[in-house]
Amino acid sequence: MEKNKTILIVDDEEVITSCIQEFLSVFEYEFIVANTGQQALDVLSSQSVDLVLLDIMMPELDGFEVCKSIKGNPETKNIPVLMITALKEVKDRIMSMKAGADDFLPKPFDMTELQIRVKSLLRIKSYHDEVTRSRDVLQEKNAELEQLEEFKKDLLNMIVHDLKGPLTPIVFSLELLRRERHEFSSENQKHLDVAFKHCRDLQDMVDEILMIARMEEDKMTLNLAHGHLQTLTHDVMGAFSKEIQAKKITSTIEVDPEVPEVIFDHSIIRRVIFNLADNAYRHTPVDGKINVTIGLSDDRRKIIWSIWNSGIGIPPAMHEEIFQKFAQASGKKAGLLRGKSGLGLPFCNMAITAHGGNIWLESNGDSQGARFTFSLPVEV
Repeated sequence: MEKNKTILIVDDEEVITSCIQEFLSVFEYEFIVANTGQQALDVLSSQSVDLVLLDIMMPELDGFEVCKSIKGNPETKNIPVLMITALKEVKDRIMSMKAGADDFLPKPFDMTELQIRVKSLLRIKSYHDEVTRSRDVLQEKNAELEQLEEFKKDLLNMIVHDLKGPLTPIVFSLELLRRERHEFSSENQKHLDVAFKHCRDLQDMVDEILMIARMEEDKMTLNLAHGHLQTLTHDVMGAFSKEIQAKKITSTIEVDPEVPEVIFDHSIIRRVIFNLADNAYRHTPVDGKINVTIGLSDDRRKIIWSIWNSGIGIPPAMHEEIFQKFAQASGKKAGLLRGKSGLGLPFCNMAITAHGGNIWLESNGDSQGARFTFSLPVEV
């Protein structure tokens, strides 16, 4: 059951305070009476009040000063103040409003008008209290979510670090076995290659999670050095020769001869190019096409690296989503088939941003393929 509203009546004339209580007796309000301004402030410092009906003309501390004190206190500033006074000049209304009063009612006042103004101010106070409660609940929930997110991040980092330890010797052992592959049957050689590939994929995912975590915490240090993106691109694209042969993909690389050297972290940008190329090859159909272009922006201040692949494409509604951690557009219609961690594109986004560049996607999702593009500044 909702608590009755509490009204503080501040007036040095008993007949006025009695009259106000009588006029408002039809409502289930609780009343507190203060005969001086200081008494009113003492009440407000110790009790919860929903509305103050304040006389101006009082000894020692007048209504203007009391109102200023109420509105100047963070604990009471949201309590509505209705000034009730025999002063009727416009300047008195102005002074009341300057003091922070929410409304002004001259004496002698009409019972109905008093009731209406009181109900209106109490309703406003109720709305404010509800907003405050909702805000407090949201802040509490937000704090809980932030705490949970921090816990999830710590847990993920702990798991990733625990995975990285045993993965290294596993990959190393499989690599040694592959060097002696001639001692295995052709069937076992295939099993060995599959195991090695998946271990390397898992190792890449672990590395990407760790790098994303460092980037998010601004702890990633870029090892910048001069280099040509076209050299790195040819090197990376050569790793997909098996995919090209298996799916009979036509793959081309076009480079503007005027593209200069730029400064970048070679290992990180290599991974960016690898992720974008891997994404393109996985989602290109048999007999499809892939085209990489490297050029300069119109103002020649940025290098524009782009990869296009034929296929279904990606609907515009999913363009931002796919750059978020662990997000994957679902289904073949999205042009992103399941099977990867959902970390590749988010990593690319953060890595390019860390280099002062931008990354974006162009695709209509209407079987015209998809184009991923990133830019890097020519001068850092």
